[in-house]
Amino acid sequence: MVCIDFTVREDDGAAWYESGKIVINLRWLNFDWEVESYILECIIHEYIEHVVGLGHRAALYAEKV
Repeated sequence: MVCIDFTVREDDGAAWYESGKIVINLRWLNFDWEVESYILECIIHEYIEHVVGLGHRAALYAEKV
């Protein structure tokens, strides 16, 4: 099982994987209508890249499909 955590940090990326959890940085949200798609893209990307282990390129492809 992978946990999901939310944070607001000025100088970090959109999301990352650390200590068995996906951390989503809400700092990069600009509009309320983009919240759902932003969070889903972050989860898909980090899960494919780190949990499944397919790498960054596969994660970029998967989040766009």
